[in-house]
Amino acid sequence: MIGETELREKLRKIETLFSSAGTTREKTATDAVAERIRKCLKQTEKSVEIQFSLPDPPFQQLFCALCRHYDLNPYRYQRQHHQTVSLSLLHQVL
Repeated sequence: MIGETELREKLRKIETLFSSAGTTREKTATDAVAERIRKCLKQTEKSVEIQFSLPDPPFQQLFCALCRHYDLNPYRYQRQHHQTVSLSLLHQVL
């Protein structure tokens, strides 16, 4: 199986080819190859949940605002302490 770094390097090369491709057929071919490599990269990802305990409400609001700014979705489970905030992150598996 090809490693993650090799896949990422191939993806960079294909994106360079795509940007310099002259015909629509070349662009379609490089786009299809790039999509296959992106699928391989997604298969190496798994979700990791992290819980944070933030007892101070202003800090909790700031933390949640920063998470949303960076497209992360903070959440709480039902019946969980009000000071606990959970995040689900994608983690690269090598």
